[in-house]
Amino acid sequence: VPNLKEFFAKGIIFDEAYSPAEYTFPVLNAMAAGKYMHHSGIIEESIYAPYEEQEHTISAKMKAQGYYCVNVMGDGRGLMTGTMRGFDRLILNPYLKNPANIGVRRTIDHLSAFSECDNYVFLHVSDPHPFCNNVPTSLPTQTKVPWQDMSFKHVQGEAALYLNSMAFLTQDNLYNIRRMDDELGMLLHFIEEHYDEDEYVVNVFSDHGVSIYEKEEYFFKDTQCHIAMMCRGAGVPHGGHSGELVNGIDLYAIMAKECEFESIPEGTDANLPQAFGGQEREIIYSNSVFPGQTYKLCMRTKHYECRLE
Repeated sequence: VPNLKEFFAKGIIFDEAYSPAEYTFPVLNAMAAGKYMHHSGIIEESIYAPYEEQEHTISAKMKAQGYYCVNVMGDGRGLMTGTMRGFDRLILNPYLKNPANIGVRRTIDHLSAFSECDNYVFLHVSDPHPFCNNVPTSLPTQTKVPWQDMSFKHVQGEAALYLNSMAFLTQDNLYNIRRMDDELGMLLHFIEEHYDEDEYVVNVFSDHGVSIYEKEEYFFKDTQCHIAMMCRGAGVPHGGHSGELVNGIDLYAIMAKECEFESIPEGTDANLPQAFGGQEREIIYSNSVFPGQTYKLCMRTKHYECRLE
């Protein structure tokens, strides 16, 4: 990802960031409110458990700060829970239909159209997400891998977190990540060209990792649980790479620092990283609360990992 690395070299890249859960729905809700699942009650999308009205999500906080809040492309995973409250405009697509090239163009068009506003823009892209069965592989993968090798017959279920190490999947995933980086590079160049460093904040993060680079069948193995977390702009330290432990829910505290929220709601689990003037976490928690399955917990420190089921 040369474009992302070059842009965030002038900010901070967290090399040891981890997801609080194993897949998108609980993670996006957790990150938006800075709360673990066992505190928010939002664990699975078929169980209706909305946030209370007094809960202040990131978008609600940004709206209260006077920003024009737009989700230019997303899959709607936080719509029914109230996670997306505060957005003035939502453009939602099925979770497979969020390619970076369309999202980048929408974002540039929005920033150009509403240049007089203070904008808070949320962009959710699906390019680096592996899928099984119902999504065709990229054209380069189709032409360079024998069709006999592109089979999902050994996959346990439909969910991507069950996908195991398969050569054609890793090749396809790497291609899609590179393509995403090319597209996001256009957006990052636009931001640098049209805004001064103290006029913007850009946070790039993933909600979870991918399972396809290891054969181990474990929800919270490093490649499935390790996430991207990069920040640059006004108030962001020029720290380069940071090795401190960060949880995805810490995005809430990071944005509170960047955008000067008046207060962080009581009961929030988010921690402000040491790189931003806070205190480094000693331990990272990731857990899985899903109907019909065993409870799973992973605890990580700098040197150890504890797995419980």
